[in-house]
Amino acid sequence: MNKLKVIQLLPELNFGGVERGVKDFSKALVEKGHQSIVISNGGLLQEEIEKNGGKHINLPIHKKRISSLLLSSKLKDIYEKEKPDVIHVRSRMPAWINFLAFKKLHQKPLLVSTFHGLYSTPIYSQVMSKVDHAISISKTVKSYIKSTYKMTDDQITIIPRGCDSLQFNQDEIESVMVRELV
Repeated sequence: MNKLKVIQLLPELNFGGVERGVKDFSKALVEKGHQSIVISNGGLLQEEIEKNGGKHINLPIHKKRISSLLLSSKLKDIYEKEKPDVIHVRSRMPAWINFLAFKKLHQKPLLVSTFHGLYSTPIYSQVMSKVDHAISISKTVKSYIKSTYKMTDDQITIIPRGCDSLQFNQDEIESVMVRELV
């Protein structure tokens, strides 16, 4: 089996479904003998990624500003040094920074994005469709991608979101807790 080097890009590594998904995927890659690199502005889950054998590169790709696009030169340098087989963009601003860096690469790795929801249609969101392949979290999102961004069935794979059943269990919530939440 060929060993892959996969880079995932996201704004930050704090709480949320995208962040947990990146952490879990990084761990799964390492457990299968692949190399996992996560590029973000860091955060609470960075230590766990590194503890699980992944590498983290801190780059402030989280700011939604035009000036963030200047980070594309640094990102291109990282790509040339790391020589990834796959680049996986998980968010729009990092995807734009990647778009500019990726265009300048001589050897282009496979480029994948994950659509985590129903993004708006301006040019800012379209960058998520400028990839070799897209991942959708549901049939609804896949249908939206096809109609909004003109991607075809063979360009999109549905991978439903999941959760760690040990962390998010199905135990019944006590009525006292429910009353306190409402």
